[in-house]
Amino acid sequence: EAAWLALMLSGSPFAADALTSELDGPLASRAAVALAIVGDERDAARLLDRMKQAPTASLVNAVGWAGAPEAIPALIDLLDHDDPVVQLSAAYALDRITGAQLLDDVEVPPETIAVADVEEPDVGEPKAPALARQVSDPRDVPSEGSTDTITQPTIDASRWRACWVERGGAYKPGLRYRRGNPYSAAVSCWELDALPLTPGERRLLHRELVVR
Repeated sequence: EAAWLALMLSGSPFAADALTSELDGPLASRAAVALAIVGDERDAARLLDRMKQAPTASLVNAVGWAGAPEAIPALIDLLDHDDPVVQLSAAYALDRITGAQLLDDVEVPPETIAVADVEEPDVGEPKAPALARQVSDPRDVPSEGSTDTITQPTIDASRWRACWVERGGAYKPGLRYRRGNPYSAAVSCWELDALPLTPGERRLLHRELVVR
C-alpha cells in the first residue's frame, strides 16, 4: 500500500495499472478506492462493472469516488440490497456524486457514534454492565442513556429515483462528478474546508488533491 501511495503522489503513469492488478488480490478493498482517486474514465467503468457483478461496500465506495454519472442508476438499485452496509455505502456514494443532500435523521444506541476504545469481541458471553452502573449506589442507578441521532444520506430508493429523473439530464457521460459539480481540484479543496468529514475521508481527499 505504501508503494501504491508513492506511485500516486509522484504522478507515476503506472499507478493506475498497478492498482488495477491488485483488484483481484488480498488488498482489493483498499486498492479500489485508490484506483478511483487516480484513475480515468476507463478505470471508473472498470470499477462500475465489478460493482455490478459482485457489489461490496468497498467497490460501492470506490464507484462513488470515481464519480461517473453512468453509475447512478446502479447505485440506486443497490439501495434495495440485502446487506445494510452495501445499502448505506450506495447512499453515501450517491451523495458524493450528486450532492443532492437527500438526508434522514437516524437514531442510534447511546455511546455508539464515538467509541474511545476498540470494542471487545463478541464471544457469546453476557456483556459486562456499564462502569457507571457498577460504581453507582443501587438506589440511584443511572439510566442506559438516551439514543443519539445522526444525519446520513437516505436509503429510500424512490427519493433518489425521483431526484435522478429531475436532475439526471444535466449530467454529461464520461465526466467525473463530485457533489453535483464536474470535478476539479477546487472541489476537493471545498470539501476539505466546508464539509463535516471523517479523518479517513480527509486523508483520501488530500491524496486526491495532490494527484489531481
